[in-house]
Amino acid sequence: MAAIIRIKRSTTANAPSALKTGELAYSAGTGLYNNGGDRLYFGKGDDGAGNATTVEVVGGAYFANLGDHAPGTLTASSAIVVDASSKIDVLNVDNVTINGNTVSTTNTNGTLILSPNGSGSVNVDTSKIINVTNPTSAQDAATKAYVDASNTAQALTFVGDTGTDTIDLDDSDLTIAGGTGITSAVTANTVTLTLDNTGVSAASYGSSTSIPTLTINAQGQVTAASTASIASTLGLVATDGPTSGDVSLLDSNLQFTGGEGIDISVSGPTITIAGELATSSNKGVASFNGTHFGVTSGAVAAEQFTIGSTNLNLGGSTTTLAGLTQLDVDNIRILDNTVASSTGVLYIDPNPIDSDGGEVIIRGNLTVNGLQTTVNSTTVSINDKNIVLADSAANAGAADGAGITINGPSTPATFTYNGSNDEWEMNKTLNLTDANSLELGGVIWTEVLEDHLATNYFLAGEGIDLTYNDGSNTLTVASELATVTNPGVANFDSDQMTVTSGLVSITQLDGGTY
Repeated sequence: MAAIIRIKRSTTANAPSALKTGELAYSAGTGLYNNGGDRLYFGKGDDGAGNATTVEVVGGAYFANLGDHAPGTLTASSAIVVDASSKIDVLNVDNVTINGNTVSTTNTNGTLILSPNGSGSVNVDTSKIINVTNPTSAQDAATKAYVDASNTAQALTFVGDTGTDTIDLDDSDLTIAGGTGITSAVTANTVTLTLDNTGVSAASYGSSTSIPTLTINAQGQVTAASTASIASTLGLVATDGPTSGDVSLLDSNLQFTGGEGIDISVSGPTITIAGELATSSNKGVASFNGTHFGVTSGAVAAEQFTIGSTNLNLGGSTTTLAGLTQLDVDNIRILDNTVASSTGVLYIDPNPIDSDGGEVIIRGNLTVNGLQTTVNSTTVSINDKNIVLADSAANAGAADGAGITINGPSTPATFTYNGSNDEWEMNKTLNLTDANSLELGGVIWTEVLEDHLATNYFLAGEGIDLTYNDGSNTLTVASELATVTNPGVANFDSDQMTVTSGLVSITQLDGGTY
């Protein structure tokens, strides 16, 4: 038979307070915009224990019912769904209704406001605005009829530098008369004002060697014009080197050349003379680090300097340097708590070089890090009562292979630890002359062998427990009960499962209620 899957459910209009990760739930209560009814929920996220961190809405009848009407038709308490032409028949926004070609207000005597943002304008393209009422306020739009009526029998008031007058635009002429030095003329609809000649000949006045001289009357007109000669040579005088020279202003340039440590640049009419910055190879201007130098009246003196945390003066001496974090001497480097060699070999020799004599005493604990420790001495004497191998091993696997190796035989004799089995292994025979001379855990090995046959020869498989009673020499075999983490024997819920000839089938999966 087909299996039935029932998700968690509720007849209330509320969301479940909690779900498992990936679990579904449905609220069958009447769904409204402000409750949790008629909605499908999903457990999202995992807190590490299988519980969802959030309960999310992923669908439901409430949302499906919002679209249960013909596309393009505005329907109360439903979503807006446009038709195949991307249209809706009517649109209501607060007090404004858009229907067909009409935008109207629904509130009594409501004002329709078109308000562009900032300096934007209302643009009707090339169309006309029709059926406009005559204006009643200063900021009202005016109709053509209103403007035409307003222009009838209007008077124009004009104001001069002196005097004012008014002219009736319907029956009077406006006369424009020329004043001093100005002649007026009217042709067709054009008034032309022309400056009168002053008697000064039209010409270019001034040259590379002369400047114009002008006479100007009270009206700002030029009544006389001539020229006056100017100097065309610039004399130069210097305080160092060659002391004099001339530059023709008509056909030559005045050149400035920078000497050692001087830069000269020209931008428009401005000449900039600046000192170059000093470098290790170039003379120039410089500033001095106040930490390293003192400068008084132009005299520069080196200040005290520091090596590590020891202050030194130029020309002084010291026997102690404090505060150094690193010292390199030939191939030897002292850094932090480390003495290192750049060659990979470091000697500590208490006797002259190439001698094996002398004595090295290390106070405190000694730690040797490396791949191999070699001792070439004749005798090794250790006062410690216990030797620890694989001291830094984090687990049995890391300690695998630790032990003792004796070279000499063609196959070295080994006594090593097997990390995978957590046991000692020997590759040579252990010869015990007395059967009672070997004890395991305080028990003579023959008794251990007996127990081993009972507990290790018979091994419990998955879902099986073995219990050995040494006193009665009995071995009990029992099945384990199944758990979510342990296979074993189990029975099955008849409401949700059926079992036929050992075959388990799911009848239904029920998420329950909330």
